Amino acid sequence: MPLGVAKSSVSQWCSNIVQPILSKLYEIAGAIGCDIRDLINPTKLGDIGNKST
Repeated sequence: MPLGVAKSSVSQWCSNIVQPILSKLYEIAGAIGCDIRDLINPTKLGDIGNKST
């Protein structure tokens, strides 16, 4: 499912320069099959990949 965003926007999101608007986060969550809270829940760098749920 295309999200209709430029590669440069995604790059800025990944670099933490800017963040997508909430409505776009809902689209992203739906596209990758996760809960939106997984995208907005802050994590410590050391916790990435070690999420215990």
